[in-house]
Amino acid sequence: MRIFNIHLFFLFIYITFFQLSCVAHEAQGVVELELQVRSDLQRLSLPPVWKRPKSSACNTLDVAIIGGGMAGMTAGFALIKEGIKNIAIFDENSTGLAGPWRKTARMHHLRSSKTLMGPALGIPCLTFRCWYEAYYGSEAWDQLKFIPTEDWSNYLTWYGRVLDLPISHQMSLQAIHPADKCFELVFAHGDQIKVVYARKVVLATGREGFGGLETPAFMQHLSKEKFAHTGEAIDPAIFADKRVVVIGAGASAFDAAGEALEWGAAEVMILIRRPALPMVNKFSKFSFPGILHGFYHLDDELRCRLLAQAFASGIPPAQGGVERVKDARQLVISYDTEIQVINENSVEICVKTNQGDFTCDYIVLGTGFSVDGTKRSELQHVMPAIQLWEEHVPPEILAKMPKLGRFPYLGEHFQFLEKEKGLAPYLKNLYCFNYGAILSHGMVSGDIPGVSYGATRLATGIAADFFTEEVELYQQAITDYNIPLFNIDDYPFLAPVSSVP
Repeated sequence: MRIFNIHLFFLFIYITFFQLSCVAHEAQGVVELELQVRSDLQRLSLPPVWKRPKSSACNTLDVAIIGGGMAGMTAGFALIKEGIKNIAIFDENSTGLAGPWRKTARMHHLRSSKTLMGPALGIPCLTFRCWYEAYYGSEAWDQLKFIPTEDWSNYLTWYGRVLDLPISHQMSLQAIHPADKCFELVFAHGDQIKVVYARKVVLATGREGFGGLETPAFMQHLSKEKFAHTGEAIDPAIFADKRVVVIGAGASAFDAAGEALEWGAAEVMILIRRPALPMVNKFSKFSFPGILHGFYHLDDELRCRLLAQAFASGIPPAQGGVERVKDARQLVISYDTEIQVINENSVEICVKTNQGDFTCDYIVLGTGFSVDGTKRSELQHVMPAIQLWEEHVPPEILAKMPKLGRFPYLGEHFQFLEKEKGLAPYLKNLYCFNYGAILSHGMVSGDIPGVSYGATRLATGIAADFFTEEVELYQQAITDYNIPLFNIDDYPFLAPVSSVP
């Protein structure tokens, strides 16, 4: 027995040493990668020197970015790459919780390819691949099929840290007020109100950024403790021993069903309006360079037709989401199901449909996101002046898909445009870099394949704006510039010969 215990002791020592060695290797790999990031940025002379004149009438930021997730951080770094450093990023969440990855992303793995550039803006050492190899090694990368959601979240946290992006957390935007030559931004920070001024404002507020969660009318009277949207954080322990109805056919619906089953739901019923599950994701064809660069330059009708076709076909769940639930005996899927009314009592919920009644204890809505800027309280002072797509969508498409008319009609660099020319000139300094931009710009304002393309377009437009707005100051600076490259007295042979009368 004593010998056996000695063997166990040495085995414990070996395992502990091995684990510590792995941690040390990972730490060393990340340290080396961060040194490489700084070295590469230095070699690229980033950020560039741009001595901008002091032109603002108020003590203000050049750019305030609302949202500290992937889109907001990529936009921030894209601006810094252009020499615009007087910026700040504001996020309503605590550190590490920006974006959906630790709150509402219930899939085990991302649906995007592991090889995409993502937010790296063309700099190899900022890619997920370099980060992953630094942590786990090149062999692990070769064996990796899909990016684990937790690793993606950790990578984005590292991205913000290694670039030293100026992110302020727990800052919830309450209102945007146009002021003299800038915007007044009102934030809630805990129980305090903070006011920030910025010449330009970028709304990098994700899928909810121009509307919010889509909650069907038949849910309006139901007690909130009896249901949640997939766009909300849900404590998965609530599913234990419950009968759960999931409404929707998309990826988030199947991910929610999978999570409910894994946490011990007694039964999960997925109710789908369509007669069959969507099988083709036409949005996957919106991510090659030509369309990422060129979609904005198509005429209005063609943009509408392409997006309407993609929306109409539906977005299927990822294969991983289907695999996750395929063997669950507690799973029921009901197609061609229209919900008529939902009733509740102190014991249960009854969902009445054209396919019969479904009795449950909890409902999860996989019903997507609305597009309606009037639902965003922070936009209430500017929304009446914003031009929408309603006048640009062909009537036959608008009749079938009125949602398209509610998207904002944006300029080339994501700036809002005026509904009536000349009445709201400040809108050219307010940028929609969220889901609301999809009809104007395609998939470049929040999706992994195109976010670097969109952030670059945004940042170059803002840089050009600052130059053209300040051109008189630059012109004066050029006029006043009078520093010779060398002293003519040091090179007598260059001195002009005086003419002899």
